[in-house]
Amino acid sequence: MSTDVLLVGWAEKEGSRRKNWKRRFFLLRTAHPAEIDSSGATHTLLYFKTEGADFSRQPTGAVAIIRGTTTIEPVTRKIKGVPRQCLVIRSPNRVLVLRPEHDFPTWAATLAGLQPPSNAAELRRSTIGDRPVEAVTREGFDMRVDEEAEAAGADGADLAVSGEQLSMSHGLLSALSEHGKIVHPNDHSKAALAPEEEGRIPMLARGVTLAFLRFLVNELNELGRGDIDCGQFLNGVHTTSSETDWKEFSRLADPLCGKACTLHTGTSFVETCIAHRLTEDPETGAPFFGKMNTFVSYTWRGDGITLANLVAAVEETLATEQNVGDIEQCIFFVDVFVCAQHRGVRPRSNTCPNATDVGMFEPVVNECTRLVLYCTPLTKPKSLTRVWCLYEIMSALKRTRPVIVALSALDRAELRRLLYDDFDKLLSLFTTIRSAEAEATFEADKSMVFGWITRDLGENGFHELDQIVAKEMRLWLVHAAKTLVQEKQRSDEAQTIATGRLMHECSRLLVVLARFEDAESLSRDANEIYKNNLRPDHPDTAMVLNNLADIYRYTGRLREAVDLYRQVLATLLADPGHGQNHKRTVGVMSNLALGLKDIGALNDAAAMAQHAISSSTAVNGPDHADTGIAIDTLAQVMLIAGRFNEAAQLFQAVLAISEKVHGLEHPNVGLVVGNLAAALQSGGDVHNAAAMFRRALSIMEAAFGLNHPRTGVAASNLGTVLRDLGELDEAEIMHRRAVAIDEATNGPGGSGNALNNLAAVLYDKKQTDEASLLFGQVLEKYEATLGPDHLTTITTRSNVAGCFRDSGKLEQAQALYRDVQGAFERIGAPDHPFAVYTAGNIGRTLMLGRDERSGSGRDAVEDARSRLTRPPHSLPETHPWIVKISKWLAETTLTS
Repeated sequence: MSTDVLLVGWAEKEGSRRKNWKRRFFLLRTAHPAEIDSSGATHTLLYFKTEGADFSRQPTGAVAIIRGTTTIEPVTRKIKGVPRQCLVIRSPNRVLVLRPEHDFPTWAATLAGLQPPSNAAELRRSTIGDRPVEAVTREGFDMRVDEEAEAAGADGADLAVSGEQLSMSHGLLSALSEHGKIVHPNDHSKAALAPEEEGRIPMLARGVTLAFLRFLVNELNELGRGDIDCGQFLNGVHTTSSETDWKEFSRLADPLCGKACTLHTGTSFVETCIAHRLTEDPETGAPFFGKMNTFVSYTWRGDGITLANLVAAVEETLATEQNVGDIEQCIFFVDVFVCAQHRGVRPRSNTCPNATDVGMFEPVVNECTRLVLYCTPLTKPKSLTRVWCLYEIMSALKRTRPVIVALSALDRAELRRLLYDDFDKLLSLFTTIRSAEAEATFEADKSMVFGWITRDLGENGFHELDQIVAKEMRLWLVHAAKTLVQEKQRSDEAQTIATGRLMHECSRLLVVLARFEDAESLSRDANEIYKNNLRPDHPDTAMVLNNLADIYRYTGRLREAVDLYRQVLATLLADPGHGQNHKRTVGVMSNLALGLKDIGALNDAAAMAQHAISSSTAVNGPDHADTGIAIDTLAQVMLIAGRFNEAAQLFQAVLAISEKVHGLEHPNVGLVVGNLAAALQSGGDVHNAAAMFRRALSIMEAAFGLNHPRTGVAASNLGTVLRDLGELDEAEIMHRRAVAIDEATNGPGGSGNALNNLAAVLYDKKQTDEASLLFGQVLEKYEATLGPDHLTTITTRSNVAGCFRDSGKLEQAQALYRDVQGAFERIGAPDHPFAVYTAGNIGRTLMLGRDERSGSGRDAVEDARSRLTRPPHSLPETHPWIVKISKWLAETTLTS
């Protein structure tokens, strides 16, 4: 092969008249002297119908490549309906579009070397990947008059788009607007018909860069429009309301607004810019557009909401995010730019380009790696009241995309102030979500998004959406608070009471999010600051300790929790500004009662709960939600104590309060109904219990959908009473449903609770091997997540021991029961009723051994029965444990 041949190979070539594709053999060589003299060509690209490098053959065609005149650009074209990467070669005598079959980068790089340095660099950056941002150009997306639209009577002059390159010497908006007046002069409010989708730039390629956003904001400032919002940018500076601005749009009223600039294309602002090659900053060469990776969720209008503030907030917030990296690589979905905003219907497909773009929402969220939520104004975060924003947040979280809250500079300063001075206000502002009442500019949009919500979350999934968004906002507030705490710890304000208060509030929020290790560390630090700045027995210091006691209780350190609650209560009772009838005191009384219940001090727990009820009734009234909480605490104590009728009556009272506060179908009501059902079930009223559990399940299904974790818990609870009714097959179905929901949320084995209940049903069905295996899995999970001495872990260990015992593995059962006893001693609750019941189980296991230890085993069972039926436990004869122990004793009496 001659040395003047640079490239050979097969490629597909687009026809110059008929836009079909043909396969041709291409050869790129240096130009002959005659060609250089006649045209100034440095190289010639020839193509043939057959393969070969014989220069004597007559080519089918040729393109002269003239340095400084010929341009080569990368494009995307559809070949047989499939988008392909191609090259466009423009020379004075023709335009050639080709797609090399092999080694596209080599073709692009070689051709790039034939251009002046600036053009060559552009081609390499766009095709080979040297450029950090993948640029998008107009080639391959020429907007032509749709032939069927023309045949239907559309105005061809209005539809035609020249595609010529415009100058930005007078600004981007001016260039587009003035050109639009020339090619679309006849109508100032109705846009030209957009091309069909195959003639448009793909949605995912329409992302806007920071370079574009900065350039546009600078231009708006120069035009005296720096304070306009997105609605005014789009529909005109004369508009004031999203409800009416789309009706008020007219190019005559504002020729520089976004819709005026796209009137002649009918497409998006981005597509219109690309059509006229306005694709980079004229001074820096920074690209304006690329493949989107960051979704921006925001509202167009509102107090303090401007386009300039939006851009500044997004840029400044992302610059502080550790996981974002180079913010110049962020390419944004901002709907006002990337979506077609005109709503004309294309005759051929009978589709609206705006509706089509909106329908691309889910692919866009899938493509993006993060969502930025613009939440200005801070004290009235409008985005949390807009149905689009709420659904966008949910969709991002469903795909495990991080949500980053962006605020204006003023709002960031206000955030710091409120974190210190009014944390509860912040918490209320950002976690009070009412998606069922969310707003949208167009009712059709609202109906569409509501339909998506019910599709994804169930017919009444708005409550779940509220919880999803509220949880994410709590996580953001924790992040903001911890960031500020870390900043203060490095300053001379490290030990001020304000810093301690922020630590305390952050710790409380972490408790709600079940992040106990972080919560405990902050709570301890806050306690030291409070003690040093106030005093150890100050009531505010006591409330920090109350939070620390909550952490102890939730992590299984029950005796430590009770001791702290007692200390806190004593401080509040002794303080002149608090005393017995104070809201804080009522809450601590309820907490102490629950702690006493957990360690088995049931009589003390009942007495403390009674105090809480009396105090709350005096402070809040008998029907207040806090009074309901105090009554619920006493009911739980009665349930554990085996005083089931009293527990059921108390839960009925709680239910009446809850229904009055929340309504009949609220999820909180469902929880109380479930507690009432548990009391009825334990008291032997299994038929009414089943009816109550079915009501609770119905409420949860309606509120959260069929596959929500709370629905799974309700299904599992119903399974427990079906087990008591002997309906083991239906019980197993319910528990397997609950396990499936739990595992879908928490991975294999789920949280363990549903699997534990399934194991119990299998145990009753004499499938002891499978039951023992499942109990073992549950125990392993609880030990890993809750710790070996958590009450739930301890009771599960007892279940495994029961399986061993009933399978004849008495030594293994005995060892586990001893382990259970040791755990109660380690947590400081050796007299807990379950610890006493475990002593009875140990005795029962010895009795089954039929050896010299059987007598001592019977003694142990009798002793357990005696201890459980007298104070402090005083379990009635009808309690399931007493019934079971009596049965064991009766069996041995008959045998003897």
